[in-house]
Amino acid sequence: MQKNKMKLGKRGQVTIFIILGIIIIMIAVGTSYLRNEAFREKIQSSLFRSAVVPEQAQGIVNFVSNCIQDIAKEGLVIMGEQGGYITIPNAILNNQRSYLQFTENIKIPYWLYGRDVTSNIPEISNMEKDLKNYIETRFKEECNLDVYEELGYEISDNDINVDVDFNKETININLNSGLIAIIKEDEFDLGNYVLISVKSKLIEFYEMANEIIDRELRNSP
Repeated sequence: MQKNKMKLGKRGQVTIFIILGIIIIMIAVGTSYLRNEAFREKIQSSLFRSAVVPEQAQGIVNFVSNCIQDIAKEGLVIMGEQGGYITIPNAILNNQRSYLQFTENIKIPYWLYGRDVTSNIPEISNMEKDLKNYIETRFKEECNLDVYEELGYEISDNDINVDVDFNKETININLNSGLIAIIKEDEFDLGNYVLISVKSKLIEFYEMANEIIDRELRNSP
């Protein structure tokens, strides 16, 4: 019995390091992928928007889209670094055995830990909500629209609402509501024009990590 516990403990340690390795690879590959795609995405998205966005609204639509995209990328990097979390739940933070203090500012929750096999694996739906909250919170801090008000735009309260959808190769963010720009009596609901698609391997690595965990649990004595 003791041997089995030792064997399972060693297997668990190996699994933890495998998962941590995947997360670290996720950071490196994901960040590089985002950087390589950034320029091409900006050109493609600008060309698309220029065809459908009214001329008076093009400047502010481009600004809002690029700002949301930058915030989303920041959030995805944090999520990659912290094992699928931007904001780590207090239940994890309050238990020092449930995460690895990777750097001073980065904590990586163990997806499985303890003899009773406690799970910290985030659901994709919760990851979507986490990124949504991050974008909506950071938008007001990072996306200053004062310059457009100085240019004569009347802008509604910049509390925004976004929809976030995680797919296999992209993270899609749609400005749902909450931002109206008025210029020369013309009113533009920016939610009709702001749709961002960020290339990301996050879900691919997420699924890979889950497959490793499932295999290790099946093979555990």
